[in-house]
Amino acid sequence: AYHSLDDQQKAEFKNVTGHHMINHGPNRPQVFGSFEGSGDERRAVPVKRPMVMKHPFTKEPCLYISPVTWAGCEPDNPSLTKEYIQTLAEKTSRNIYTHEWHQYDVGVFDSIGTMHERKSWNHGIRVMHRLHFNYDNCLEEKLNARSLLA
Repeated sequence: AYHSLDDQQKAEFKNVTGHHMINHGPNRPQVFGSFEGSGDERRAVPVKRPMVMKHPFTKEPCLYISPVTWAGCEPDNPSLTKEYIQTLAEKTSRNIYTHEWHQYDVGVFDSIGTMHERKSWNHGIRVMHRLHFNYDNCLEEKLNARSLLA
């Protein structure tokens, strides 16, 4: 997705930190982000991610945007609205793979280097398991393994 940006967008997004959260209200579970405080002082706190991040293994720049979770950015940029992020996501998602799931199917993808989304599911019970790699630790172990071989 990053490589489909023009030079002006690459420069504009380089130092932007996106704020991401899904807030269902103070008495409902927080899906993405966290809460601070308690009682009447309780408020949602977004997860902060750079719009352009370096992939931990390939070192290629990756675009991190989500129209669903976008809650603003720093430095503040009024032109980076949820609607703009939605349009940007649509324009940068040129290579699309859609999968029709069947029992025992397994899907594996790089969630940092790949723009991805899920569609609604209306076909009965769906069970999905997710493996999440702590890239920082993986990279550290990889570097340590290299130094042992040298």
